[in-house]
Amino acid sequence: MKPLLLVGSLLIGLATPRGDAPILQLRDVIDYVADYEIRHPDVPQQTDWYGMTDFDNRLIFTIRNVDLATRRKTVIHELIHVRRKAYNQLAEDRLAEEQAVGEETEALYESMFAH
Repeated sequence: MKPLLLVGSLLIGLATPRGDAPILQLRDVIDYVADYEIRHPDVPQQTDWYGMTDFDNRLIFTIRNVDLATRRKTVIHELIHVRRKAYNQLAEDRLAEEQAVGEETEALYESMFAH
């Protein structure tokens, strides 16, 4: 797990010793939201995905018709993909990318929303 520093109510990401990209930070989120269009479609049937990012067209999709916790995790997940792309750290293997982003998503979600 990547090191975290909690300052007030802001979570600040610290780079790991290996030089990995820092965890998702509020500054990153502002930049990515300013640069990407975010759409929240209703999906008429159950799917095995809750969001996706189209880097070429600068679009992030997160489906609307799931519970709030899932929507939050999906937004975090997709923004982590965008951050990894910005740092040229996307895994070439899709499954490896999803696993890495999934682990980071769970850790970040837990640190932000656990009561």
